[in-house]
Amino acid sequence: MLEYFKDLTEEELVKFEKFVYSPYFNNQKNNVRLFDYLKALYPDIEKADITKESLSVNIYEEKEVNDVKIRKLISEFSLLMEKFYTQQEIEDENIRNKILLLQSLR
Repeated sequence: MLEYFKDLTEEELVKFEKFVYSPYFNNQKNNVRLFDYLKALYPDIEKADITKESLSVNIYEEKEVNDVKIRKLISEFSLLMEKFYTQQEIEDENIRNKILLLQSLR
């Protein structure tokens, strides 16, 4: 999922930043650190920038790779990106949202 980060448009990147920093959608500090790291490289992110070694150094400031921590980080960030894309689709469907609101109020 990290590879898709570079495919975000600048407008999507701004929205995703707000999403990542929102305590409602994200309560993981390491997701914020990873976002900031990737944003600093955007749009020229290379595969070498998102290796376990580079993430370990840049996110956790550890030279030794903790495979479990890195896999958990990538998994949580991927879920966050999925939530973001889902939220964008929800926000784009005004009529459907109004129907859902009416159903929930009923």
